[in-house]
Amino acid sequence: MPRYRLRTLLILLALLPPVLAVVGVWGWRQYIAWRSVAIPATSGPVYLGAVVTNVLGESGAHVTQVRPGSPVEAGGLLADDIILDIQNKPCTDSSTVVNIVLSSSDGQSLPMTVRRDGQQKSLMITLRRRVSP
Repeated sequence: MPRYRLRTLLILLALLPPVLAVVGVWGWRQYIAWRSVAIPATSGPVYLGAVVTNVLGESGAHVTQVRPGSPVEAGGLLADDIILDIQNKPCTDSSTVVNIVLSSSDGQSLPMTVRRDGQQKSLMITLRRRVSP
C-alpha cells in the first residue's frame, strides 16, 4: 500500500510543476498587462466620488460614503447628507444624481442643496475626471 502512495506522489510531483508554471506565467502576464495599461486623465466620464442610495419614504438621495480626495469632498459634501436638489432640479432619487453627473462635463460646477442635521445647506461641486492610480 505505501508503495502506491509513493508512486502517486512522485507522478504528481513530476506533472504538477509544469502545469502550474504555465498557469502561473499566464496569470502573471495578464496582471502585468493590466497594470501597465495607462488610463489618460481625459478618458472616461466625470465622477462625483460619492455613493448615493434612495431615501426610504421620501424624495432625495442619501449619501452613504464619500471618497477621500473626490470632487464632493472638496465641495463639502459629507456622508449621511440628503441631496434635495442638484443643478437646480429636484432630486427624487439616486438615479437623478447619477443621470445629471453622467450628462455633465469635466470642470462643470453643480449647485447642490443638501439636508444635514435637519438644516439645508447649499454646496457647489466642481466635477472632474477620475485620475488613474
